[in-house]
Amino acid sequence: MHLNEGVILLKNISISNNSLDEDISIAIEKIENGHTFLSDDIFDDSSTIYRISNETISHKPYVDAIKNKEKVLAITASGDQILNSIFLNGKYITGIDISRFPKYFAALKLTSLMSLSKDDFLQFIVGDKNNPPLSKELYNKVRNNLSDDVKEFWDKLFSLYDEEKINSSSLFRQFNISKSRYIANNPFLQKDNYECTKNKLTEARIDLCDKDIFSLTKKDFGTFDLIYLSNIINYYMMDKSLDEMSEHFKEFVKRLPLNNDGNAVIYNFTLNGHLEDFFKEKGFSVHLVKEDLINVSITNEIIVYNKPRKLSLFR
Repeated sequence: MHLNEGVILLKNISISNNSLDEDISIAIEKIENGHTFLSDDIFDDSSTIYRISNETISHKPYVDAIKNKEKVLAITASGDQILNSIFLNGKYITGIDISRFPKYFAALKLTSLMSLSKDDFLQFIVGDKNNPPLSKELYNKVRNNLSDDVKEFWDKLFSLYDEEKINSSSLFRQFNISKSRYIANNPFLQKDNYECTKNKLTEARIDLCDKDIFSLTKKDFGTFDLIYLSNIINYYMMDKSLDEMSEHFKEFVKRLPLNNDGNAVIYNFTLNGHLEDFFKEKGFSVHLVKEDLINVSITNEIIVYNKPRKLSLFR
């Protein structure tokens, strides 16, 4: 696909947006406020943007749980879960986030994948020690392929600030990851998968909107084959014992609008505690996965809920 054909993508990505001017105003305020640390932020309607996922999506239990699921609901976050789902044959994807900002960044990232080479995409999203992410030069290669609202949002920010100011502000979560680690964490970036994902993205339908996952019902978007819950369990468990948290969280997961045999996937960063013993219940499986970080190795958990099929009395 040539760059000037990117308009094809605009039919595939939509954002629900009733507050563009307000969103821009709050984004400017966050950039003016400068740097913030990861622990300074809470999840609300103006939470910061994850530039990249901090989950290792390439772990086999994760891939096995998400592949070949056509109708997908994902917490939008960085958009990486959406891209991995598309690579693994997701067709109809709804991204929701409690924050107003991730939809703009996910739409930018998806369009960047369609508009840029893999090397330029990695440079634009991750950057390197000499060049920060979100360079204006690369943005200008993407912007004409963006939908109107998304283009207006980023055009306004880039007209006021350079990429260094935007990147170092409280609009974005402040943690770094190398390009090699980013590739290792995400199947859509490995080997020849980037070009494959481009092709599949032209056939997918992605809708991005603001929504709190904890208020989600079947009436909102219907039912799904796969629901990504990212690591919201780490925030859900704050101020609760592991036992109390796990019981409430399991009930929440069981109420999710999943199709029969659908999966919900949860990533537990175990700095808050291991949950394997608390999820020994029919339908749930817990997979221990090793993470090699700088100078330390930890074992995190991927929790998969599989909604049981309803047995029929008739054949």
